[in-house]
Amino acid sequence: MLLRRLSVNRLFLLACGLLPALSACTAEMPQTTLTPKSYNAQAIFDLFEPIFWMAVAVFFIVEAMLIYSVFRFRTRDDAKGIPEQLHGNEKLEITWTIIPAIILGVIFFMTLNTLNIVHTPPASAGSALNVRIIGHQWWWEFQYPDVRTADGKVLSTANDLHVPASAVVNYTLETVDVIHSFWVPHLGGKMDLVPGKVNRFYFVAPAQGHDFFGQCAEFCGAQHANMRFITVVDGDSDYQAWLKNQQAVAATPTSADARLGADLFARSGCVACHNINGAVPVTDGKIGPNLTHVASRKTIAGGTLANNKANLSKWLHNPEAIKPGNAMAATMKGIVAGWGADADKNIAALVEYLSSLK
Repeated sequence: MLLRRLSVNRLFLLACGLLPALSACTAEMPQTTLTPKSYNAQAIFDLFEPIFWMAVAVFFIVEAMLIYSVFRFRTRDDAKGIPEQLHGNEKLEITWTIIPAIILGVIFFMTLNTLNIVHTPPASAGSALNVRIIGHQWWWEFQYPDVRTADGKVLSTANDLHVPASAVVNYTLETVDVIHSFWVPHLGGKMDLVPGKVNRFYFVAPAQGHDFFGQCAEFCGAQHANMRFITVVDGDSDYQAWLKNQQAVAATPTSADARLGADLFARSGCVACHNINGAVPVTDGKIGPNLTHVASRKTIAGGTLANNKANLSKWLHNPEAIKPGNAMAATMKGIVAGWGADADKNIAALVEYLSSLK
């Protein structure tokens, strides 16, 4: 029985030792700060790394002294009573006060240097891009204030932030409801979106095109974990092509199903929340994402689902099942109930229409 207990304990200790190693077996994580891909993220990592190793060194030194003390000064007989009371060692106490103070001083100046780096774009960076980022429960709105669409509106998209490679992306952060936090781990640190306040920051886009996953990093409600987005770093030609496409007004539906979907979109209340540039009749909703080029995006439902017809149909049938508490759920429930037996047919038509908006 004793041997079995010892074996179980050994296995438990072995598992505890292996877990940290196994957790690092993957080569690339979509939201890790340990593989920085931008100027900002690299500066933050360069601060984190020495502090981490200093903490590791302190941990092992303290634990070694603790273990030594436990065995060196343990009671060697069965004597009971109050242990011998010692006044202390002034030299030792002064030493372990000065050493942490020196370590904290070093960290303080390292942090100041990093703050200076991340607040000053490098001279080698490319052209500047201005983006206005607005947080909603629970999706991200990206506006390009220096870019106008064909009908004169500010270019606005959702959940996919496109930027050109090597550009300095200057962004402002606002929220229409609660506190959110903008975070792309590969590209830089977190910055809060605070009601009634405009925060400003920047990151330098990597020189190579890539998709980087982002996340709201501040608990903002029931679907906080599903408030995601993608930062798409495009090569210059790809970015210009994307920009030109986004500036165009919505495509005119050609198929019968898509035309039916456009008519349903206009008559069913969708226009109260969503805007489609160039649509007839005119839509000017401000509550939900701009859908002018929704089919060109990689995700829907605030980054929760991959953008394809099957997921779009699932989302329209029952938004509450996908993202409980979202603002669209009650409206769609009423619309679907009103359609009755035609619900599947009408949603299929809506899917065809929205899928044509590329």
